[in-house]
Amino acid sequence: MRDPGLPGRPRPSVREPRPTPQLSVAEVRAVAERALDTQVAELVEQPGSVGNQNFRLGTGRGRFALKLAADTEVAAERWGLEHAAAADVPVPHVVATGPLPDDRGFLITEWLDGRPADAEIDTDALIEAGRALRRFHRVTGSGYGRVDVTAGAARGRHESWDGFIETILAGMDDLLRHDVITASIAARTRAAVADHREMINYSGQGVLLHCDLKPAHLFVTGGRLAAIIDWGDTSFGDPRWDLARIQHSGDAVFTPVLDGYRHQDQEFTDAGIGPALRQTGAEFDRSIACLAAILRLDALHYELMAGGDWFDVYRSTIQEWLDSLAPATPTVEQP
Repeated sequence: MRDPGLPGRPRPSVREPRPTPQLSVAEVRAVAERALDTQVAELVEQPGSVGNQNFRLGTGRGRFALKLAADTEVAAERWGLEHAAAADVPVPHVVATGPLPDDRGFLITEWLDGRPADAEIDTDALIEAGRALRRFHRVTGSGYGRVDVTAGAARGRHESWDGFIETILAGMDDLLRHDVITASIAARTRAAVADHREMINYSGQGVLLHCDLKPAHLFVTGGRLAAIIDWGDTSFGDPRWDLARIQHSGDAVFTPVLDGYRHQDQEFTDAGIGPALRQTGAEFDRSIACLAAILRLDALHYELMAGGDWFDVYRSTIQEWLDSLAPATPTVEQP
């Protein structure tokens, strides 16, 4: 998709939701057995997003995790996992990938024993996660936004970070047509982002982004961070984007992650490696809040286009941010 709002670049075409193709249990088993060249004795469905299917596999060779997703997502996830590992970030090992019908693909990784991070007892693991986040933000690439992988090379789909943000805002047209958000919310959001535009601008080279950091994707074993999982949204862009995403999980999670990030950042600065964050204090807090709301818009659009209907939690974040700005962004009365 081309960047909207830039000279010579048309606005995105209107798209209609298309439910994600689903494979039967028998079809999934066949895919796994061909890829692993062994019999699958156990096949247990796992939670996932509306755009993919996830399973735990039990075989004579051990246990594995299987994801079925868009082929572009599978390629991006593999690239993200491999480059995060090279940056000394704990991630699952990739065992196999391959194509499926309907522009789908599969990814098999090692199964990790452990559990999602718990803010009440895993402060040290969350600090480790922040340090790991800063380490993979050292990986840079061309373009911005979600990456496409061609011949092993990854590039973001947009020529600028501003273009990436504008594409998300343009997606509100689809949300309006399908009554996912109101015209008032759309107008207030556009006005609020415009007010924060200078604050959220990013002109640096895009860094490797996970884009879906939350406790469920931070696996803990024995009180330590065992792995950061689920790299299907691998992107390049502003490092604050990842921090804004984990801020959705609340201060009990965000604060130790940010502490770990800043500590690692300081160590890099002392070693002559420039810091990733330009802001502190109130300006940083305001930029993170704005980016968090834009992230929720992106999630709403993805959910809609994949045929899902899990909208309320995303809408509530946007509404809370807009309400926190009143009366700077007043409600637009409808005729």
